This record gives sequence, C-alpha cells and structure tokens, in this order.
Amino acid sequence: MLAAEHRLGVRLPEDLRALYQLIHDDSSESGLLDPFVLVPLDVLVDWNRENHPGYQDGPFDDAVIFDCTPAGHVRRVSSSNGWITFARDYGMNFAAVDLDPGPLGRIGQVLTYGRDVWAPVDYVTASVTDLLRRAITTLDDERPPPPDPEIRTHRLAGLPTTAQGAILDTEAPVHLADLKTFTDLRSLVVRGKPALVDMSIPAHVPIERLDVETARWQPAALPPTIVDLTLAGNAEPTPIADLAALPNLTRLNLSGAQVSDIEAIPTFPALRVLILNGRQWTTLLATGGKPDGLAAAELGGAAGVGDAARWYQAFGRKGGFHTLSGTRRPTDRA
Repeated sequence: MLAAEHRLGVRLPEDLRALYQLIHDDSSESGLLDPFVLVPLDVLVDWNRENHPGYQDGPFDDAVIFDCTPAGHVRRVSSSNGWITFARDYGMNFAAVDLDPGPLGRIGQVLTYGRDVWAPVDYVTASVTDLLRRAITTLDDERPPPPDPEIRTHRLAGLPTTAQGAILDTEAPVHLADLKTFTDLRSLVVRGKPALVDMSIPAHVPIERLDVETARWQPAALPPTIVDLTLAGNAEPTPIADLAALPNLTRLNLSGAQVSDIEAIPTFPALRVLILNGRQWTTLLATGGKPDGLAAAELGGAAGVGDAARWYQAFGRKGGFHTLSGTRRPTDRA
C-alpha cells in the first residue's frame, strides 16, 4: 500500500486503504461495490499515472462545466489529479475517489465517469464506506444514469428554472430578459433561426456560454460571466464593439455572422480563442489588428483561397498563392 501511494504521490482515503488490505481486489465480481468492481492496486496505480478522469479539453472544446448534483460537492473543473480511479463497472464507466472536493464535499467522496456520464464526472456518494452500505441495502437495484444537464425545449416558458443548460429550438422571437428567474443557467444555445433575439440577459444570470443563430440579434449588455460566445445567422451587419465590456470573454466565434466593426476585436481584453470566416480574417488582418493574446485561431465558415493563404501566413506559416486568369479552351484538360 505504501509503495503504491508513493508512486501515486497521494494517500488514499482510509476506507479504501482498509478495503484493499482486506480483499486486494474483486476479480470475482461479487457485487461488493455494486455496480462497480474494485481493481487490483497495481492497476489503480497504472491507470492514475497515465491520465486522470475527465475531459482532456482543447481550446475549441466546450468551455462550460456543469455542476454535479448536489451542487458544490464536486469542483467545476474538466479534469483533476485529485480524482483517483479505483473501480470499473460492466459498461465502460469507472469510479474514483475525490481527494480535492468542492466546498460542500468531503475528501474520499465517490465519483463516476465514462460512457454514461454527460459531465466530466458525476457524484455518487459520500465515501467508499457509503458505497459498500448502498450495495448491501439496494442489492440488484440498477442505478439510473445521470441526466443530461442540457435540456432541449421549444420555448423558454417550458424550461425549469433550475436548468444549467438549455438548447432552445424555435422560429419565434426570443427575449432573453425572460431568463431573469434562472439562477443556475450556465449555457444557452438558440437554434431554429428565430426572426429576432433580444440579447438583454439579466446581469445576475450566471451564463458562461451563449450560442445564438438568428436572423437578427438586438445588441445589449451581456452578463460579465460570459466566457464563450457564438453569433451567427444575421443578414444585416451588426456592431460588436460593446463586447469589449465582457471581462471574461475568452472564446469568440463570429464565422457565421455579419459584423460591421470587425476591427473592434483587438480591444477585447480576455480573448484567447478566435474563430472567423475568410473575409472577416482578411478585413481584420488588413487593419493590423490581430489580437496579441490569442492562444488559438480558426478559419471557419466560408473562405476563398486568397483569404485562407493570407490567414495562414499571418500566423507564421510559410506558403503562397497565385491568381490565374484567362479562358479555358475546349481542348484543355483539368
């Protein structure tokens, strides 16, 4: 046990240590930790030295991590070296003890992650001891999978105010001021291309990701919590300079939008990831306004060969392009 903990660099919770000293593993799949099966200690070490549970996210992955239920027990992070995997189930899901819990959690609480878990991890119970008790009292009862934290709906009025994420599919005008009673909403996606989206989200709504596809959006002050913003679908160019007031706006995707002041982008203080279409990149680069703090950039939407080559060169890549003109003769072959 001490050698394994030395290799891991952590001390395991006392109840898990005691379980290993008693049975070593559950290779016979006795149901002791139902639905999980305790793996041998050397497997535990190998698993946790190779990687940690959660999302190995990149700059273009979803930026929002939803709260586990009950809220506050698990830290809202995509991955943690404090999550130590010790068991598996029969369907590509795993159990881990949490050595770095949230403010309302406790060291040694049990989490799960894998195929059936929508978030990086899901809360299971307060300890390995509680997991043992639960396996005895609920023998053969199948634990339901955790729900998808994003709810699909056709109208905001039908959305529970406790929702953390919503995908709204509608053609009707949308007034985001109607979100005033939503105290847990962290992600909103609007699809169906409504005729209008009024962007007046109340400042107290803790939204972090906003993805809106609409024929027209009505600009308004957005909550300062927004980290990830996508705007698309509008036909009439719309100004974006006011987005500079968002102190946490880290990722911006305008590749599907018509924007009247693309040159305002370098004034956005926290911007690290930027996605534009070919024409937008060409216009922005022509102003000499490539944001200094970018960690990642993407050429999205439509792009001509010239736009793509200029974008490629602007980020230090070698290459060139040539424009050919003339008339093709009938005998010419492609």
